Amino acid sequence: MRIVVRTTTANGRYSPRNVGAIWITTAQGAFVKTVERWAAARANRLTKFISSANSNIVDAVTSATLSSHITHDRTWDLKNLMGCKIPPGSYLLNLEMTDKNGAGPTAAIPFTITSSPMTLNLPDLSNFHDMLIDVK
Repeated sequence: MRIVVRTTTANGRYSPRNVGAIWITTAQGAFVKTVERWAAARANRLTKFISSANSNIVDAVTSATLSSHITHDRTWDLKNLMGCKIPPGSYLLNLEMTDKNGAGPTAAIPFTITSSPMTLNLPDLSNFHDMLIDVK
């Protein structure tokens, strides 16, 4: 599965520097897998990510705090934390980003995994733009 999202400033104290995370949960909110986390010293500001994923970054793409906003273009192999293929069903793409000493914008975007390929071009949100979910 390909996940694309471009972040933009929330006009925080450290902008354009920012930290963030992209992770997957079931529709009921159970943690499945972290796709990406970009944060170093201020990783503790990712409060929703910490609460949901317990900061789990096993097999995730990780990097330090970003010096500017970028388009994140990542792939996920549809496997959970234990390396098992996830079953078809309803899931949430979770996004969090902050550029201040506190929680920042978040989003939880529902999507469904089926046996058929699908592409979702998602509408822009305040700080998350050009979003795409593409399952082959």
